[in-house]
Amino acid sequence: MLSLTATGGSTYQWNPPTVINGQPFVPPATGSYAVMVTDSNGCSFSDTLQLTVVPIPTANITAQPAFGFPGTVITLLNQSQNGQTYSWGFGNGSTSLVNSAANQSVTYLNEGVYIVSLLVSNQVCFDTISVWITITARLS
Repeated sequence: MLSLTATGGSTYQWNPPTVINGQPFVPPATGSYAVMVTDSNGCSFSDTLQLTVVPIPTANITAQPAFGFPGTVITLLNQSQNGQTYSWGFGNGSTSLVNSAANQSVTYLNEGVYIVSLLVSNQVCFDTISVWITITARLS
């Protein structure tokens, strides 16, 4: 949410007309916003600004498989949206920072539960997600 506030007048007419001076709103898309300010003497002034709406990133990963034996290659399918950077934590002390939504692979050599985390950022907002990977010993 944001507010557009013009000052120095007694009336404020915004275009698009859904904008109310100083009131929070959610801009639907990138575009121009114009205001006509009129003072108590009837003098008017207008101004226009260009507002850029940046889509909010959403983090989404799926582990295939989500469980396995030591040495199993786990593929992490990155289905995230609107990100520019992707910061991975694999739960074993290993991390990765990449600038693409590329899938990742990891191999766990020891038994345990590993929490894989992903932080997706667009340099303005971010989102995170975690998945659990369970590695168990093979039955003899």
